[in-house]
Amino acid sequence: MWHPYHPSLYTLNTQVLKRSKVLDGTSRQIGIRTIRYTAQEGFFLNGERLYIRGANRHQAFPYVGDAASNSMQVRDVINLKRGGYNAVRVAHYPSDPAFLEACDRYGLLVVECIPGWQFYNPDSIFIKRLYQVGRQMIRSDRNHPSVILWETALNESRYPVLLARKIQELLRLKIASVRTDGNQKGYSESNIIDNDDRTWWIAGDSGLPQTIIVSLEQPTYVTASRIVFQKDSSSYKHKVETSIDGEHWLELYQRECIGWEFKPMTVNREIKYLRLTIEATSEGRAGLGEISLY
Repeated sequence: MWHPYHPSLYTLNTQVLKRSKVLDGTSRQIGIRTIRYTAQEGFFLNGERLYIRGANRHQAFPYVGDAASNSMQVRDVINLKRGGYNAVRVAHYPSDPAFLEACDRYGLLVVECIPGWQFYNPDSIFIKRLYQVGRQMIRSDRNHPSVILWETALNESRYPVLLARKIQELLRLKIASVRTDGNQKGYSESNIIDNDDRTWWIAGDSGLPQTIIVSLEQPTYVTASRIVFQKDSSSYKHKVETSIDGEHWLELYQRECIGWEFKPMTVNREIKYLRLTIEATSEGRAGLGEISLY
């Protein structure tokens, strides 16, 4: 298990295969650990209480600013560890990947902050971008075992409490309901949600086109979507649309893909509803594996 005093890391190799041919691949270091916070006893790592001793760190260096080499980022981690710290708050913006990788490797707990410092603008564009960068920060760095806390409050800034609550809510998508055509079969349709959970159903020849509408609890800025079809059919012709009011729909894309294709598609817009229409399949029946929104 990963721990700041013995940071065990493993190499995760990920490959994209088409039949037996490797189309793409990547490798990265990961750690396995559990975290838990309680109001009474504090922070627990891997089931054991751990007292956090940390410092605040900016990544701007004299004369070079943020254009620091990877070795400079690593040196800061080593110096913090030598100083007796087991944690660092990276203020006031997400840190360089080299710094976070060094925190994983040398064992330094990280509190990562949303960009912002002594400024708040009630303008809708500012708020929208604040939501966006918060989600992007978490999506980018959530696989680092060293990161144990996301700071989504604007540093030293006066802003409405409701905004902080809204940011916290928006960083995790909430699905209000899922509607499908009447001939949907399989597990409960409510299992089609935003992350990791799966559902499964089949629509026969007479069941196409098949439409699934995902409804969010509130309008939310969505960065990307991923729709995974079962491999019951070799290819799926489908269309995806989004809407704010459920009446006026804006087409996101139309495409044809194979089953078990895990390719995410860019959304980059505020939505409340997402509508998937499966228009045709090459083998006459359709199976849906997962709808994910990020």
